[in-house]
Amino acid sequence: MVCLLQPCINFVVCPIISLIQDQEVNAREFGIDRVGRIESQMNTSEKSEVLDKFGQGRYFFIWIAPERFQMMDFRNQLSKIASNRHFGYAVIDEVHCLSEWGHDFRVSYLKLHGTIKKFCPEAQTLALTATASRNVLEDLLCELEITKANVQTSTSLDRPELSYHIIKTSEADRAENLQKILDHLNDHFCTSEGISSIFEPNGNNSICGIIFCNTTASPYTPLSSCDGVLGLLRSKNIASDSYHSKKGDERALIQERFLKNEYTVMTATKAFGMGVNKKNVRYTIHNGLPWSIEAFYQEAGRAGRDPSRNSSECFILYSNESDPTDVRTLFEEKTSVSKIREAQESLQGDLSTLFFGPSRFLVGSTGCQLWEV
Repeated sequence: MVCLLQPCINFVVCPIISLIQDQEVNAREFGIDRVGRIESQMNTSEKSEVLDKFGQGRYFFIWIAPERFQMMDFRNQLSKIASNRHFGYAVIDEVHCLSEWGHDFRVSYLKLHGTIKKFCPEAQTLALTATASRNVLEDLLCELEITKANVQTSTSLDRPELSYHIIKTSEADRAENLQKILDHLNDHFCTSEGISSIFEPNGNNSICGIIFCNTTASPYTPLSSCDGVLGLLRSKNIASDSYHSKKGDERALIQERFLKNEYTVMTATKAFGMGVNKKNVRYTIHNGLPWSIEAFYQEAGRAGRDPSRNSSECFILYSNESDPTDVRTLFEEKTSVSKIREAQESLQGDLSTLFFGPSRFLVGSTGCQLWEV
């Protein structure tokens, strides 16, 4: 709203495509149509058209991925626009990603603040997040060169409309326990809502859910992956699809169909875990340990977003490692790289989906496969 009240143009830096697309749709539904986006699923002419209109002042603001600020052509275009137009705000949405990912696999985040200041010097930085831990906040203060006096925080992060459940499983029993959760959810909502099944699309009255997985596909633990769970759902004739980076250009259509309630269940990596605002998502299932408390809060928070019908259920279905010694070895500071590699080969539970990559060595699954922008 603050961008709409300024006699200037603005931009929003956004970390994932699903969020960019969702926010543009929501803005247009609210009657705000002087907005645009630039993301990788658009062709070159579409991106150029949006940037041209932005430079002409025909958009109040546009959404952009952080990596684009590292492209010299885009930087030059920003400088050209800045010489003719006044930039009001540079909004960095989900700014906790700057700290959590910028030091690892999205280094463009660490250069973002300096790039904005260099090429859009008049823009005021507005950084937004709902899930910054104390350590992340301290890092953000340093990276964005701001003081605590300029930080506004919510008085409470409680989500009383969400009920949380944690269920332990073995890998062999994962499919059975996942089915038990789905059966429980069906019984629960059918009783409270007076419907016959939550898995049948019913327009805006559909009861939808998201099942989060750490990997798109896994040869080690297939039923902990998006594609593995999707196969299970479809074998039960449940209207469903999956969202992750390997879907490529299909993602926009998959997201649109989910928002239109053409199917009721989405299996997804954390590429779908932030910001997506679908009011009839009434449950989430983390099929495996979440990456962090902050990630769980973000992803579980996709549920319970309708004030009139917001009682929602959030599950974690997790599998422990059989040998606690291996777990300690992975995380002890004194453990050598060779020992870590050796310990990883014996992982059987959820940690096997959190630590993998070339030689299954310390490469987070989200870092390898999700973040195409």
